[in-house]
Amino acid sequence: MKGLYLMSLFCLGVGSVGALELEYGGMLNDSVLDANGIRGMNSMAISPDGNHLYVTAYETHTLAWFTRDKDYGTLVYSGKIRQGDNFWDGNKWITVEGLWKPNKVVISLNGKYLYVVSELESKPLSWYSRNDVTGELTYGGGTSQGFIGIQSGNSRVYSASSIVLHPADYYLYAVSSLDDGLLWFSTDPGTGALTFLDSIHNNDNGITTLEGVDQLAIAWNGEQVYVTSTFSKAVSWFEVNKTTGALTYRNSWVETKDPDLYYPTSMALTLNSGDLYIASINEGDIKHFDRVPQNGDLTYLGDTHLEDAILGISSPLGIVLSPDERTAIVSAHYDSTLILFDRNPDTGTLTYGGYFQQGLAGVSGLDFPRALAISSGPEYYLYVASGEFRAFVSPVNHLSWFRLNSDSKSIFINSPDGSEQWPVGSRQIILWTTTGLLDSINIELNTGWGWNPVAENIPDSGYYEWVVPDKISPVCKIRVSEAPDGIPFDTSYEYFSIVAANPIVQNPMPDFKINRLGQNRPNPFSQLTKINYSLKSNETVVLEIVNVKSEVIRSLVHEGKSAGSYTVEWNGQDQNGRDVPNGIYFYRLRLNRFKEVKTLLLFK
Repeated sequence: MKGLYLMSLFCLGVGSVGALELEYGGMLNDSVLDANGIRGMNSMAISPDGNHLYVTAYETHTLAWFTRDKDYGTLVYSGKIRQGDNFWDGNKWITVEGLWKPNKVVISLNGKYLYVVSELESKPLSWYSRNDVTGELTYGGGTSQGFIGIQSGNSRVYSASSIVLHPADYYLYAVSSLDDGLLWFSTDPGTGALTFLDSIHNNDNGITTLEGVDQLAIAWNGEQVYVTSTFSKAVSWFEVNKTTGALTYRNSWVETKDPDLYYPTSMALTLNSGDLYIASINEGDIKHFDRVPQNGDLTYLGDTHLEDAILGISSPLGIVLSPDERTAIVSAHYDSTLILFDRNPDTGTLTYGGYFQQGLAGVSGLDFPRALAISSGPEYYLYVASGEFRAFVSPVNHLSWFRLNSDSKSIFINSPDGSEQWPVGSRQIILWTTTGLLDSINIELNTGWGWNPVAENIPDSGYYEWVVPDKISPVCKIRVSEAPDGIPFDTSYEYFSIVAANPIVQNPMPDFKINRLGQNRPNPFSQLTKINYSLKSNETVVLEIVNVKSEVIRSLVHEGKSAGSYTVEWNGQDQNGRDVPNGIYFYRLRLNRFKEVKTLLLFK
């Protein structure tokens, strides 16, 4: 791949990480970021369509955005909003409030709105609408409703530490370490505006595990919320009311080995199995909990100490899981290191696999790694924001990216993509792309409150014809996973709608004029194979053959095409007419707003 060079952990001489490799892609350094008023990055969010990355900058009180190249991961600065900015809304001048020392940014699953929490602010919780083409943000407003705060001079200021959105975007949950409080809000689907609903504080109704609340996580089905507390040295969990979004306390786990859970800095929840991981910077470990999916209850299983993996490494700040959930990536902040752990999908146990460190093998941009984020597929990238934790003026300021290479299996949903309105009783096509050999597929539907089976143990054909059930909802998603354990999986990145049946045509046939890449025939092949694809509208088409190193070895199509179906042949030769070796190859179709990848096998 152009612009990238491979640095597997074997190359570093410090081990391997199962099927996962990282390729260092590049970085934006101090000169680029400082010139645009971005310093002290501490949180990131990637838009569901993968086109934009958003960062909060603690030192410069800024929310900034970058345009992403989804193939190569590169970032281009595109704009920012700062505390105190003034803009004309058509009727009056508006001043931006809510970005003084921002702590966390999240984006709604439909990609329309962003939310930010900040420290010592008049409005610690603010929201922004997003242009899904340019990524540009427009300030929507802010609120201090529900926060207690403290008096500062002639005014009152408030603080919020972290936020999460409900998976259906109905509710937002926030914590305030200043108030020892957990708050929840409803979201307006038309404006993104928040309305305070209720809160729980330390010592309410006998709850004593919310002193110094700081981190939040929510279960993939939206049924439980998890909260860590610095001074209570605890993790607590709450049940979510499906109708009102209200929280009911269930239980807590309290650390007894003083002061082990002091300064928990991030949490990672698995999507398809019952595990929760908490990074604790004070004691240099990752805490592992077994989670019961039915009720969310936690059982402590043990710690993974970073020093047991690498002598002298002991400052975990962030933790994320790879898309297939088989690797945990941890930022060791004060050690300027990324550590990778193999994750056993059955037990959840983490086993050291290797590391990347600033200055080794040409790696740059890992000074004081802080925030981590992974983009959606089919090309996955890890982004690392670097800057010293809690520093008034950070000595470094970098934003770097790595491509995630894996020889494990993956799934990418092509349709539905969020633009559909499917009538009850109509016949529709669910489309997906896989890499690797998958035995069988499960398909599930979520209409806002949990997953229900659509099809189980069906062949991995890349499509499924579905009769839409009588479950009318504007917030539907499809999930496709390998049977039986649910890994790998993919979820449609934006909502589609199930609407009332057409009273005249109860079972309309699907419109087959869709963007689609067919499976090559024959496969495997020895001399010549044919690849077909279809376009639903006029498009600039790029169809390429790619090897397992993600290098383009042959361009088959690179031109404008009108709507219709096409077939192209490949003879097993590269761009220079030379025969390529036997093995597995990928062919990739790229359009303006569509991408699909399939696998073929050459055997002469």
